[in-house]
Amino acid sequence: MTSTLLSIGKRPLRRFQVLIVESDAGSLESIKQALVRDYLIQCAATLSEAWIQLETHTPDILISELVVGQESGLELCRAIREHPSLHHLPIMLLTSLATIHDKVSGFEAGADDYIVKPCDTRQLLARIRLLARIKHLEERDN
Repeated sequence: MTSTLLSIGKRPLRRFQVLIVESDAGSLESIKQALVRDYLIQCAATLSEAWIQLETHTPDILISELVVGQESGLELCRAIREHPSLHHLPIMLLTSLATIHDKVSGFEAGADDYIVKPCDTRQLLARIRLLARIKHLEERDN
């Protein structure tokens, strides 16, 4: 499996789709630039926009800020984990909130990964590849 494609043997199936939930335009642009070469990108600036995206075109991975405008990325995580068709969606929180309490709250809400901004692009890509590999293995076993 490459960073850009799901594959069986040498034959690529499709590019992974990533939904980024981020209300800060500068942060959103930085994340998009880091990922656009390897992934199909969807964006949402609010939780309601995120839900529209999730219900109309479910991504392979969700990356969300912990604070989305006046809304909570933790609530988004909890809602996804309770949703029957989305509860297996890999969730990464990519946020500037860095306390142990923030991290534990993120994992307790259902996040699969937690990265503190600013982060190195190589680390971000490696962690996304890890989530993609886990998702691929889970789908194969089901």
